[in-house]
Amino acid sequence: MFPMSHLLFSLICCIWGTSFLLTKWALRSVDFVGIGAARVVLGAIALWFVVIWRRRPMRLALKDAFPLAMLAVIGYAVPFCVMPYLIGKVEAHAGHGSAFGGMTLCFVPILTIIVSVPLLKTLPTTRQFVGVVGGLGCMWLLFADELKQGVPISLVLLALVTPSCYAFSNTFIKRRFHDAPPLVLSMYALAAASLLLVPISVRTTTVHVSDAFWPAVACLLVLGPIATGLGTFLFYRLIQGHGPLYAGMVSYVIPCVATLLGLLSGETITLGQLVAVAGALGMVALTQLSPSRLVPTDPVT
Repeated sequence: MFPMSHLLFSLICCIWGTSFLLTKWALRSVDFVGIGAARVVLGAIALWFVVIWRRRPMRLALKDAFPLAMLAVIGYAVPFCVMPYLIGKVEAHAGHGSAFGGMTLCFVPILTIIVSVPLLKTLPTTRQFVGVVGGLGCMWLLFADELKQGVPISLVLLALVTPSCYAFSNTFIKRRFHDAPPLVLSMYALAAASLLLVPISVRTTTVHVSDAFWPAVACLLVLGPIATGLGTFLFYRLIQGHGPLYAGMVSYVIPCVATLLGLLSGETITLGQLVAVAGALGMVALTQLSPSRLVPTDPVT
């Protein structure tokens, strides 16, 4: 029987792997801050309806307010604005913005290991460490190819912001919110990020009304409720049930999905990039076959 954890893992990879291409299409009419704001607002609304439908308790303790604000800023507000910015800039420079956006997530697993040592007081198994380092080496080949194609080093360095935010927030969830209902936690975190991004978006976002406007709106309607709302909830379940390192392995598969979709949509992808992605998939298989030492709790329903 196919394990539920692997099913969640695969579903998250498919949902988030398509989000980069949808983001690129949305950028044709909405700027990067507007996209970030739309994602957190629509995601929060979608999860609120699910919470009401499932009749889940909606309370979090007052002591959770500051940690929740940290999670909202580091885990959502910052990366949800930085990623669309990167996709737009790389698309202009090299013609494959969505694929590049997916590639940046390769750094999440290795950064998760570094963050997990002081926060969770745990170490990965030898096989997991070899898989993470090997996958990281494959992804470095991808970024080297990006530099050859004219992507500025400043954008590559800026790309470290998003995986650093995700690595910290993934581990922080496991430590600080390990017993919180993932559905409610997801909803509150997105709502808190909305309080920050919506006022900024209202003052700064420019919407371009053209033939691409309604397709962009359609992309946002998928990015918000599905990619952000549903995807976040499923990912929190995976973190709480199987640990941040296991969940962080989606960062190896997501670039593969994003690269494939970019290729199918006409983006310029080189053979060297495809070889590196194939190598990364092999490292994922090696890592996922090993039992995780970061699995101290059961999934929270």
